[in-house]
Amino acid sequence: MLIIVNYGDYSKESWVILSKINIMVNAQEWLDKNYPGEQRKEIKEIYLNEKDLEGELDLADFSNWELKIVVSYYVDESKLEIKNKREQTRIVKCINVQDWIRQNYPFATIKEKQKLSTNLSKYRYQLNKTW
Repeated sequence: MLIIVNYGDYSKESWVILSKINIMVNAQEWLDKNYPGEQRKEIKEIYLNEKDLEGELDLADFSNWELKIVVSYYVDESKLEIKNKREQTRIVKCINVQDWIRQNYPFATIKEKQKLSTNLSKYRYQLNKTW
């Protein structure tokens, strides 16, 4: 979140950005808000996509044997602790397509990288339809 303050008139020069603030999001509160208790028995997938998510995630109420947790590439997993996870629960860690291409194809041309990115995006779309 940015805090922006205007000093004086509303001209471009009078706006000052004071600071950038990272607001921590409590993981359990986020889970309770996005996956209400009464629905948890039927839920098969949890998408962790909140950038500043931190703390414990208690999965005790999620009783589906096929539960899958999809973690966005921008979620810092080191700030999360998953509790009461079933042995069968799968955790899928997403990665940034551009980072993956840079790591796996460091000498590819820009055109080759664009083609790879397009193909991976199409593949990701197909995967999302099967989840």
